[in-house]
Amino acid sequence: MHSALPPAEICADASKTPAGIATDISKPVVGENMRACVFEISTASIAHLKQQVVDSGVLHEGEWVSSNNVLAAFVVQCVAQANTNSRVYEAGDWTVFQTMDMRRALGLPLRGLGSPLILAECQVVAGEVMDNDQFPVLARRVRQNLGKYSPEYLQATMRWVNAEYGRMAACGTKEPWRHFWFPGLDTNHRTVGVSCMNRIPVYDADFGAGRPTMTRSINPRPNYIIVFPGPPASAKGPSSEYSSLHLYVTLERPAMDALCADAAWNQRCELIGD
Repeated sequence: MHSALPPAEICADASKTPAGIATDISKPVVGENMRACVFEISTASIAHLKQQVVDSGVLHEGEWVSSNNVLAAFVVQCVAQANTNSRVYEAGDWTVFQTMDMRRALGLPLRGLGSPLILAECQVVAGEVMDNDQFPVLARRVRQNLGKYSPEYLQATMRWVNAEYGRMAACGTKEPWRHFWFPGLDTNHRTVGVSCMNRIPVYDADFGAGRPTMTRSINPRPNYIIVFPGPPASAKGPSSEYSSLHLYVTLERPAMDALCADAAWNQRCELIGD
């Protein structure tokens, strides 16, 4: 018997194998047809995008957007357009998400890795992703959507996850965590999202050979963009003092080709790894 009130953003099913779950939520694509790239965007460019939202007048009194919100909106808009213009996906509305760290709402320590996450989802009409003039509206929507996830909802979500995990373990399910998944990552549908990890101090890590001069992430999931900090401005300064962010993007090859040819994208993003 399943626990009550499962959240819409997380699914669990012990009757499916982990491989079966992965197949179910993955659009059939031949490996050679995928292309993974790393792009760099300056913090100055992100600040310009943020000011664009502020100057547009879409924000009501008391409303605000973060740098991560506007970056997510910009990336979502460009990636959705690339997927649509290349006919990888048919035109239509999109499910948009931004990965949300649940630690603050759950009263957990904010330092370290391994934090509980949820994909804060919202539905966006085609016009908002296909019309660049709608960028400020999309940025506001991303911010508003995060605000809908109250501490009470997130706490209830974790209670459900813990109950489901315990139920699977009690029934003898091996590695119960492998039987959970995020529907928002289902590439059979028009979904695109961003995970902003730019506050993780990766350049402070020293395992005996000194601080790294460059870090890289792996992102095999299409339409799920991971954001990492760029190298610090100074080799001896704190890792929080960076002047750029690195975007890890994996798309079907026609969509990536369309993204790399997009003037709005190229105005702000530089290809630094392919």
